[in-house]
Amino acid sequence: MKVEEFNVLYAIHKQNGIINCEDISRRTDYEISKVNNIVSELKAKKWLENGITKIGYDQLNMYKVDNAIIMAAGFGLRSLPLSRFVPKGLYEVKGEVLIERQIRQLREAGIKEIIVVVGYLKEQFQYLKEKYNVLIIENEDYYRYNNISSIYAARDYLKNSYICCSDNYFNINVFEEYVYDSYYSCKYAEEYVEEYCVTGIDAEYITEIHKGGSNAWYTIGEAFFQNCLVKSFSDI
Repeated sequence: MKVEEFNVLYAIHKQNGIINCEDISRRTDYEISKVNNIVSELKAKKWLENGITKIGYDQLNMYKVDNAIIMAAGFGLRSLPLSRFVPKGLYEVKGEVLIERQIRQLREAGIKEIIVVVGYLKEQFQYLKEKYNVLIIENEDYYRYNNISSIYAARDYLKNSYICCSDNYFNINVFEEYVYDSYYSCKYAEEYVEEYCVTGIDAEYITEIHKGGSNAWYTIGEAFFQNCLVKSFSDI
């Protein structure tokens, strides 16, 4: 499926199946003429009739998010001395516990399966099982390896998966029910930042990162692993 086809199909899905080209244009930022052409093409493929057909949903569902993995195992060294007693994900910001806010946003986006990977002060996260019906698994290597060990601990759950940090705070809900491709959200900084900066790109995909940099995009926030990326990751 082309990205333009995906965006139009998903826009129609979010409009409860109503094919309104003006609304689709607003959601996708495509010109009305482009929307009309794509809608015509989707109808020719039998993906659309009065709404999205079963064939259309069969295509769209290949991009449906299966779950979210929230990494909550680390020491939170940059938050010392607070993180000696409370993990970063359990800090309260604007009246909400960070990880609870993120779980709520994921559920509002239609993502039901949520896995929380714990390690440091792991017992403090146990209440989430009963309160939110999340699955909690342990990263036994949290004290010697970084976030990659938490992803490895959750490798059996990797599908079309959001990868999140427990201390993320999003003013708006960034999560979607369907996602077209793997990505890592980034922010551009002119000044030097002690973060993981993107130093290599091939066809819009990140191929290399280095710690620290300026005039660079640095990774921050959520990431998304698509099934095809998961398979290559699992073979490493």
